[in-house]
Amino acid sequence: MTTAAPTPTATAQLIALTDAVIGTVIDLTSAEITIGRADHCTVIVRHPLASRIHARVLLQSGRYVLEDAGSVNGTFLIGMQVR
Repeated sequence: MTTAAPTPTATAQLIALTDAVIGTVIDLTSAEITIGRADHCTVIVRHPLASRIHARVLLQSGRYVLEDAGSVNGTFLIGMQVR
């Protein structure tokens, strides 16, 4: 008798790559994640260049999309500015 191996469950994650939070993993568990300095943000970033609400990660058509929330200093992903 052969049993199939369990299928791994794929999850989307944000992984911090710089500063004091390097290596922090954030599971994306809702349709909108807010990133910024404000206490009500899903991901709070304590950095002087971060805006109160800096960026959003949105679930659209089954894919996560990063968008800048009108931040003063811009949002960058892999060195490219997000519009």
